[in-house]
Amino acid sequence: MLLSLMANRMALLQRNPSSVWRAVLALVVATLLLQAFQFAVPPVVSEPGQKVPVSTVAWLTLAMAVTTGLGAVPFFFVQLDPRWGGMCNGVASGVMLAASFELIEEGQKYGEGSTVVLGIMAGGVFIFLSQRFVHDNFGEVSMLDVKGTDVPKMILVVSVMTLHSFGEGSGVGVSFAGPKEYSQGLMVTVAIAVHNIPEGLAVSLLLSNQGLSPKNSLLWSIFTSLPQPLVAVPAFMCAEAFHKFLPFCMGFAGGCMIWMVMAEVLPDSFKDADSKEVAAAATFAGHNPSMGGTCDL
Repeated sequence: MLLSLMANRMALLQRNPSSVWRAVLALVVATLLLQAFQFAVPPVVSEPGQKVPVSTVAWLTLAMAVTTGLGAVPFFFVQLDPRWGGMCNGVASGVMLAASFELIEEGQKYGEGSTVVLGIMAGGVFIFLSQRFVHDNFGEVSMLDVKGTDVPKMILVVSVMTLHSFGEGSGVGVSFAGPKEYSQGLMVTVAIAVHNIPEGLAVSLLLSNQGLSPKNSLLWSIFTSLPQPLVAVPAFMCAEAFHKFLPFCMGFAGGCMIWMVMAEVLPDSFKDADSKEVAAAATFAGHNPSMGGTCDL
């Protein structure tokens, strides 16, 4: 019933292009509202010795992960032609690069820069070897809506974004165990929830270009963020131990995403769209806070 309603809605939107822009605008407004909420949340000061319940951390971080699915909503209403698909891959590249450098910057706050650099190099080598393994072993199989040579790319996209979520989940868990406890943890949770929306959009853009349906793109985008609550809870309970691994883990996740963008996403973008259009889209997404971008020149 729900899928039938969405199909009818898609047909209506294709006859009325202005509705497509309203759907995209609604997603942007939702992101901006979450950002406004982030700054509007009043500081909550915990009483001395009072700890945040583990269940609170679990529910908040689970809700944070689910917001990733909002990024897939526009694809229930619009289908992209190859040129727009290439530009959207450029947007995804900008968001992923911005997230990479944000992770690298965060990693330096928890330890030495050399450890972060080691993590970046390890991440790059890991994803390179993973590419070769996946291409050699999954080159002609089918997975959900995707068949043939598109499957390895889809596996890599999902794997890289899932790895990236491990670092974010660790950071959230440690923030709840920090000196400001609930107030600091809530602010970090809301900030990452905001950041998850454009990341979900980036994942959905890439998966849609590989032939995945909107429903499966939504489910896979949420899946890539599930490590956030799964890692946040043990990180909260064992904050001191997780502190030691955060620099390497965040560098590792950043290195994976940087290699993925340079070796897979951008080359695909240049096949379908003009290089100037792709560069403009990536730059806009990488610098625009409402799209999750944080990169500074």
